[in-house]
Amino acid sequence: MNWGDAPGWGALVVAIVAAVFSGVALKHSNASADAAKRSADSSDRSAAAAERSAVVDEATLAEIRRETEERRAAEEEAARPRPAFVVEASARQAWDGTQAPYRRYILRNTGTGPATNVRGMLPEQTGVSVNFPFGESLRPGEGYEFTVDEDGRFPPVIAIHLTWDGQDEPVAVPVPQ
Repeated sequence: MNWGDAPGWGALVVAIVAAVFSGVALKHSNASADAAKRSADSSDRSAAAAERSAVVDEATLAEIRRETEERRAAEEEAARPRPAFVVEASARQAWDGTQAPYRRYILRNTGTGPATNVRGMLPEQTGVSVNFPFGESLRPGEGYEFTVDEDGRFPPVIAIHLTWDGQDEPVAVPVPQ
């Protein structure tokens, strides 16, 4: 063996070892790149899931706020003072032969709030003389006296219809007999 070839053989061995290490490093590099890609994909999926969760949370929070606002508004509306009416019978006027007999009633606000511009009317009964309130204001507990003629020509008044500011649809109030 000639020692002149030794450095060439040594270089060959080093080159083979370097090639083996390079192949192993390439394999690890590819595995690392695949892992990095999987990690990036997982991160993207996680970010998308977090975004969807945030959108759902925002929608849920908005729904909860809306329901809370509706509930609060309903509670405020229920707690708001409101008028309520009853008709109480007063003393009957005796017939003395000179005038038609009539009946006196008191329209009373039994609610918790005032009623302004109270207007009364009879449903589908014409010819009955009644001095209903028209434009009266009644605070809680206050009453308005009115009379109904009872001459027997018309059926008895069994209800009056009332409207007031804030209540445009007539409300039927029974009249005691």
